[in-house]
Amino acid sequence: MMLLYNFRGIANESLTAELALKIGNAVAKFFPGKNIAIGSDHRVSSPMLKSALTAGLLSAGHEVTDYGIIPTPVLAY
Repeated sequence: MMLLYNFRGIANESLTAELALKIGNAVAKFFPGKNIAIGSDHRVSSPMLKSALTAGLLSAGHEVTDYGIIPTPVLAY
């Protein structure tokens, strides 16, 4: 199992929806054929970034399970 987490930056400045989409595409290419679990924290920007990340993964044919707002250790489990 591989856990990727903690994409950090200032929302809509250094961490944009476009970047999240690109990260989703890159992860999809790096882990072909994998089912991907995602979660987020409570920040206002989380739904936007999670939607863009999901779009990048789905566009490459991955299945995505969204666990909503969840602590990273729980998502890893």
